[in-house]
Amino acid sequence: MVKNAKREWVVSYLGSAKRRFRDPNILEFRKELKRQCDTAPRHCRFMDCTMQFTRSQLPCEDHPETALLELASAIFCLQPPGDTPTRKSVFDSLLTGCIPVFFSNLTAHLQYSPFGFLPHDPHLYSITLSQESIANSSSSFVQYLLNIPPAHIHEMQQTIIYKIMPHIIYAHPTGSTTFHDAMDIGLQYLLTTLNHD
Repeated sequence: MVKNAKREWVVSYLGSAKRRFRDPNILEFRKELKRQCDTAPRHCRFMDCTMQFTRSQLPCEDHPETALLELASAIFCLQPPGDTPTRKSVFDSLLTGCIPVFFSNLTAHLQYSPFGFLPHDPHLYSITLSQESIANSSSSFVQYLLNIPPAHIHEMQQTIIYKIMPHIIYAHPTGSTTFHDAMDIGLQYLLTTLNHD
C-alpha cells in the first residue's frame, strides 16, 4: 500500500492553527504555515485537527485511520513543534511513507537517532527548514519542497520504506519476520548501554 500510494498532494499539514500553546510564537508560526498552505491549494493540504468531523476536517485523534490516509496522500508532511518539540505525527507520517518536514532538530533527530530507530543522517529521510525564515514570510516552504529533485525524493522514500519502517513497527510475536523490529532495536540499545557501564 505505502509503495504504491497515490500521493496527490506535495505537502500535507495535519494540526491546529487555532488552539493555544504555552509559547504564543508557536501558534503564530502554525498560522503562517497554514497561510502559506492556503496560497498553494494545488500543492498543499491543511487538515485542521481541532474542527468537528466534516468531509475535509476531523479530530485526528478520534479518527486515526482517516488521518493516516491523509498522510499517505502526500509526499511531504509538516511536523511543526507544539507544546513540546516531539510529535506523534512524525511516526504516523513515516509509517505511511510520507517524508517528514522538520523545523527543529529536537523533533526527532536528537530524540530517536541515537537509539537506532532513525538513521543518524537526517538528510536520508527528512527535510529540515528554518522556522525563523518561514515565520517572517521570507521563504515559502511549498516552493522549497517543489524544487527538490524527484530522484532525491525517491531516495528518501526508499530509506523510509526499507530502513526505517521495520525499526519502528512491532512484528507479530508468532510471525515469520526476518528483520529487527522496534522491540529488537530497543533491547539491543539497552544491552549495549549496560555492557558499556
